[in-house]
Amino acid sequence: MESMFGISAGRSCFDRDVYKCVLGTVEYEDECDVDLSITELYSNILQNSQSSAIGSKSGRSRSPSNNQIMKKAKSSVGCVAVKPTGQAKPPKLKHSKLFSVNDLSKYNGIEGSKGLYLSILGKVYDVKKGKQHYGPGGSYHSFAGKDASRAFITGDFNETGLSDDVLDLTPQELKSIIHWTEFYARDYKYKGKLIGRYYDAYGKPTSYHNEVMNKIKTAKNKMVDEENEKLSYPPCNSEWSQDLGTRVWCSSLSGGIQRDWVGVPRMLYEPGSESHRCACIKDPTITPVKGRLQEYKDCHPKAASCKVHS
Repeated sequence: MESMFGISAGRSCFDRDVYKCVLGTVEYEDECDVDLSITELYSNILQNSQSSAIGSKSGRSRSPSNNQIMKKAKSSVGCVAVKPTGQAKPPKLKHSKLFSVNDLSKYNGIEGSKGLYLSILGKVYDVKKGKQHYGPGGSYHSFAGKDASRAFITGDFNETGLSDDVLDLTPQELKSIIHWTEFYARDYKYKGKLIGRYYDAYGKPTSYHNEVMNKIKTAKNKMVDEENEKLSYPPCNSEWSQDLGTRVWCSSLSGGIQRDWVGVPRMLYEPGSESHRCACIKDPTITPVKGRLQEYKDCHPKAASCKVHS
């Protein structure tokens, strides 16, 4: 983007060392490519102004005052950028509002509130269109006006459970919150960031945020691995009756995976775990996968159906 003074200004970002110009939403801060401070713009404009005055035909042109130059610098990029001294107040961000915990609590949907918002992993969404769920009396009203990310996973709606602390949960447990974050990003309007555990007063991700994101990334990678494994070893069909107990069997569509083979049931153990699931194995003579495959007791190795003994 070219400013009115010929200074090339990209959609620049804000950092905690120098207030930088914010042209666009901080939601896309990682895509920013150029950071220009007002000080840099001031210097450039001053130099251009002095050159223009010196080169004037009449020789009577007056150089603009410092205030005039600063005003031009601000208008060229639309924000102020200065070196912070002490505890400087963060600049206001036009497209990504920052909420304090107290601010967000005023959006709980009750009579007289400012609206109906919730936060998940520090991102705030307007859920007014789902007020039958999130408004007073709704089954999800406990989420309104706060970040209760943990409860999305645990289903615990008491005072302790309505927390934004999820770091102690396993990657496996965090898998469920992936779907919730995608759901809100897709179906509800994004309003900004919540200052606290996930974002600091400048709207920048905290170290806690990064730790959680790394855990979620691990969970996503595991999900991909599990899906790939299901394609190789589709889940079995199963049924239970009081008279016969549990039976597992394979078909060409068991596990919802259509294929041109049926396979035989085997117990497939999780790595380093005692837990297992029933998997359909295409070749009954296959070598156990790193010791993870076991035959069912009292079931023929080539049988397509097995009774499970508890």
